[in-house]
Amino acid sequence: MRSSHFSLWTSVVVAVIIGLGFVAIPAGEAGQKVPQPAPLIVVDSLGKTVGLLGGLDDDTRIREYAFVKVGDDYVRAIVDRAGFYQTDQSTTNGGLFFTEFNCLGIALVQVWDTLAPMLIVHGTTGYYALPGEASTFTVKSRGFSNSSCWDNFDPPNTTFWGAAPRTLDLSGFTPPFSIK
Repeated sequence: MRSSHFSLWTSVVVAVIIGLGFVAIPAGEAGQKVPQPAPLIVVDSLGKTVGLLGGLDDDTRIREYAFVKVGDDYVRAIVDRAGFYQTDQSTTNGGLFFTEFNCLGIALVQVWDTLAPMLIVHGTTGYYALPGEASTFTVKSRGFSNSSCWDNFDPPNTTFWGAAPRTLDLSGFTPPFSIK
């Protein structure tokens, strides 16, 4: 009786969460390869690939991540139908950080030890840094895509793990974005 239960369980349909929905995949017999679903791709209005759909943004919960390929690496960009999400005060790790007040001095991006670093977007330029490039800095201000600048860190002169940013030209993508 146990082997028939095992056989029954191996033929049960497995639900795999993919991006925004569920895709049913039949489970195979023991040792049988289970077919994998194709990844969901974010594309611009011209059909150009923006990146792989990753999941919901932690800050906004209404926008998605797209994993954008940059050379041999991937960066995580917040996207929605309108295109790349412009970094503003509602984004926890958003903005460019600066070593001087009034958004002067060395520009830095915050670096997390992640597989795909966050892409900070100002206009049609994306800024990012890889975890291996980071070191400790003292920051005094933070700038956003709408040209606002914050000097109000608590405590002042906050110690920060960051790096001088690499840039990515995003002007080649034409909104609206969609999923393919």
